[in-house]
Amino acid sequence: MKNRSSTINIIKRLSLAFSLAIACIPPLTYGMFSYQYLQGSLVTEAEINSRLVTEIINSNPDLWEYETLRLEGILSRRPGSGEKEIRQVVDLQGKIIAESKDTLSPPLIMRSHLIMDSGVEVGRIEIIRSLKQFLLNLGIFCAVGLALGLGIMALISLPIRSLQQAEKELLQSYKLQEETSRLGRVGGWEINIETGEGHMTNEVYRIHELSPDDKMNLADGINFYSESSRPVIEKAIQRAIEENESYDLELEIITAKGNSRNVRAIGIPDLENQRLYGFFQDITEKKKFQETQLRSSQLAALGEVAAGVAHEINNPINGIINYAQLLINRNDENDRSNQILERIMKEGNRIANIVHNLLNFARKDRDEVTSFNLMDIIVEPLNLNAQFFKKDGIHTEVEIPEDLPEISGNKMKLEQVVLNLLSNARNALNNKFPEPSNEKFLVIDAKSTSNQNGGSVQLRIKDSGCGIPKEDLDKIFNPFFTTKEAGVGTGLGLSVSHDILENHGATISIDSQVNKFTQAIITFPVKAK
Repeated sequence: MKNRSSTINIIKRLSLAFSLAIACIPPLTYGMFSYQYLQGSLVTEAEINSRLVTEIINSNPDLWEYETLRLEGILSRRPGSGEKEIRQVVDLQGKIIAESKDTLSPPLIMRSHLIMDSGVEVGRIEIIRSLKQFLLNLGIFCAVGLALGLGIMALISLPIRSLQQAEKELLQSYKLQEETSRLGRVGGWEINIETGEGHMTNEVYRIHELSPDDKMNLADGINFYSESSRPVIEKAIQRAIEENESYDLELEIITAKGNSRNVRAIGIPDLENQRLYGFFQDITEKKKFQETQLRSSQLAALGEVAAGVAHEINNPINGIINYAQLLINRNDENDRSNQILERIMKEGNRIANIVHNLLNFARKDRDEVTSFNLMDIIVEPLNLNAQFFKKDGIHTEVEIPEDLPEISGNKMKLEQVVLNLLSNARNALNNKFPEPSNEKFLVIDAKSTSNQNGGSVQLRIKDSGCGIPKEDLDKIFNPFFTTKEAGVGTGLGLSVSHDILENHGATISIDSQVNKFTQAIITFPVKAK
């Protein structure tokens, strides 16, 4: 586009220069030659008159200055153009001896020639002519030149205007294409197969987080693909060049700034012209949306399963609880079996509560939202795990400030999030330390921040367990993904927790190093009072 604009500007300048030349050439040509002719004719006539006067001097050397009539007769002869003139004979003192005079309008031009007597200067002939007609003619030529210049400029401007209009439309089309490419995150590219050099649109550079000044060739483009994707794209390009086979792939690249992006790469070979072209699309957001949709569909399926499980479990559990109650009612108050029956009822109610919680995850929108202290969602999960932690030799430290602002949400759901995190921490600690150990610890702490919008409360749960491999950290919130042994985990704990927190406007992040620690950080928003 810049080259095209530069070309049009050059054409405009050349056309202007040509029009100016056309406008100036006629008057300049006329003025130069006419003025030279005018000067030449005056000089020639002055010379001729000087010779004639010299003849009079030769015939009467002593009294020639008194030959006024003869001198005026010579001066009155007007051969050639017949232009009005003033002709005069002037002595050495500047005195006019004889003259032939017409009325002239200024401006004037004068040319003279010396009068000689035996090689001695005795006077001069002066011829004066008006420049009025010359200037009038020059003005006419200027007007004609200007008219010609303007006419030619008008003729030339027509195609230039067409070029400018075409350039404007092309620029609008280019801007529309750029904006469409930016919105669709789609860029085009073309590679010369022989040289490997290529041309990419700006969006391709944006996707790679490069400047358009950072030119890319085929090898550079391939190097941006991740280690797992690079062999795939190399093979696809090779088949395109060798077997004339197009490709359409979804792969991963690592941008110039180190960010991971999912891309769709399409390549079409044109072996006749030794080129490979196609388009390049950033589908990172699309992938995230698909994963979210998958998570939603899996959780919806989980809800349906939960409803079915709850129905199947509730009936026999209620029967167990009721039969235990009947036995208690029949026994004496001091019957020792009553304690066993009460424990059966307690555990039965616990199972019923678990089923109820499972149903609540499937029916989130029906739950009540209240405000409460952060400690309220920690106490019950800790109590539920207290016996397990004691048996496994896990040392727990709880440091929750009493002056933390209240958070809002569904208490039961947030308790389930904490329960899931404690369960994961216990599993990680037991994997690293199968037996009780002084290094087997779990720390729960919290802090708050405040600003004009309210601030936040941050809950941190950190264990010294086996940790999570770096390559798995970006997958741990995916439904059904688990690092636990087969049969130990379902892969839904963190996925469900992430979903619960997201619906509460909270965030969760996991920091971990293998064989060192894992820390879950939950940030709850706090509204300004």
